[in-house]
Amino acid sequence: MKGESVRQLILGVALREEHRFENFVVGRNGAAVAALKALSSGITGPLVYLWGEPGTGKTHLLEAVCAAAQGAQSAAYVPLSCRDDLAPLMLSGLDSASLVCVDDVEAAAGHPAWEEALFHLYNAAEAAGVPLVISAHRPPLAIDWHLRDLCSRLAAGTVFQIAPLDDGERIGVLEQRALGRGFEFPREAVRYLLHRGPRDMHSLIAILDRLDSLSLTHHRKVTVPLVREALSQPDNGS
Repeated sequence: MKGESVRQLILGVALREEHRFENFVVGRNGAAVAALKALSSGITGPLVYLWGEPGTGKTHLLEAVCAAAQGAQSAAYVPLSCRDDLAPLMLSGLDSASLVCVDDVEAAAGHPAWEEALFHLYNAAEAAGVPLVISAHRPPLAIDWHLRDLCSRLAAGTVFQIAPLDDGERIGVLEQRALGRGFEFPREAVRYLLHRGPRDMHSLIAILDRLDSLSLTHHRKVTVPLVREALSQPDNGS
């Protein structure tokens, strides 16, 4: 399965424009980002395994490395959080891509067909010299893999724990994203959100989207009262 077939496999997965290296706040994750940039530039190496709490930016990094690698050839991004909508067979032949990223890999644990497909993907990618990047919420040895050979392969890669941002870095991300959406997020309103809202960046960005919508709908500036209103709204799963 070559060229066009790989593009067809990843055709339904759109990489988000905001998920790029240039707008990822590195924080304490400099070594991981450097390793991924090296892979995206064509430097081959061992499997890179990223793990960390939800909302620490793992998906952002996987999409960023795919986007950077796509300048030369096709890069494949496979989100296993959508495993129910996919089939293990789709992993077959991805060793013809320039780079392969598998997000939320722990979703495959305990499912023999998926574990077998991941094992074969690892072996095929290694034989072809294709970089493989994996993400999960836990380190390889903390996941209940039934296929122990797969567990040992993942654990043998270069493993990075993705550290969460501190409050100063969170503020920087929120202000940057707000400006990108065309509105100002005053510092006092940002601090109110951090003190009263969730801590992970995924949830904070979802609230930022909600603030953008409220501001546009009601023709109001983003202020502390508008943040309070956004926080009081039920989470609709965004």
